[in-house]
Amino acid sequence: MELKHLRNFVVIANEGNISGAARRLHMAQPPLSTQMHQLEKELGCTLFERGARSITLTEEGRLLYSRAKAILNITDLIGEEIHDIKKSAYRLRIGVISSASMFLPQRLLPDFHRQFPDTFFDLHEGNTYQLMELLRSGVIELAIVRTPFDREQFHCLMLEEEGMYAVGKAAFFEPAGPADAIRLEALAHKPLILYRRWEQVVENLFYQIGTVPNYLCKNDDARTTLYWAECGYGIGIVPASILPRAEGKDLVRLRILDQQLSTSITVICLKNVRLSPIAESFLEYCRRKNTGSSV
Repeated sequence: MELKHLRNFVVIANEGNISGAARRLHMAQPPLSTQMHQLEKELGCTLFERGARSITLTEEGRLLYSRAKAILNITDLIGEEIHDIKKSAYRLRIGVISSASMFLPQRLLPDFHRQFPDTFFDLHEGNTYQLMELLRSGVIELAIVRTPFDREQFHCLMLEEEGMYAVGKAAFFEPAGPADAIRLEALAHKPLILYRRWEQVVENLFYQIGTVPNYLCKNDDARTTLYWAECGYGIGIVPASILPRAEGKDLVRLRILDQQLSTSITVICLKNVRLSPIAESFLEYCRRKNTGSSV
């Protein structure tokens, strides 16, 4: 199986037809079709459902498409790293969760960038689970994520523990307790907006106080939670590190007093995987700067 054929296969899948892929690849259509027939013969399966003007991937084709992109990403990274070695540069392949995107440049990078000014930051953003998958596929070496998550495959270094906040329009909050904090039971009958990964934790805490949460929305990104709260649909439960995004917004922000409802920003890497020198340097820098505890 040739890398060139895999690249051409991915282009065809993206274009949705052979003729468009041939134009993009600057080659004639017949040899491109021949390549795909050879690939199907080699794999012993049909990769495309061929229509009059378009093609769609079969189940086998979708699997190959996913794997081919990962293989090509790794191939491209190898070339880039070799190029970096030749010009004595450093490439830090790191992921960061969207809700803590300000944490990396504001809290971690200033001193590190001064120590390693030639570093190129190959940054990938996503949620914790997306970044864990990028680690497994080798696209990134390190990821800054937040708990909770399954730690079995990863070395983990806690950078900062942070509390959770209730955010929403003033009309949703009753004037009870300290002006800057609220207990979870006070939210029992309020319309709640929640990042889905905290669902089990929140439900367990509500169960302990003898009630159930009143969800308005569950979603997959803390930024979505904040935006829905900003639009006035209910009360969002978000980590403290995302609060700077609420600056200047007409939102009440109250710290949730229940200590069990907290999260830790954590840098992780795969176990039994050798890191590049620059990734090792960044990890050691995090240890010294934060005296974080490995978990």
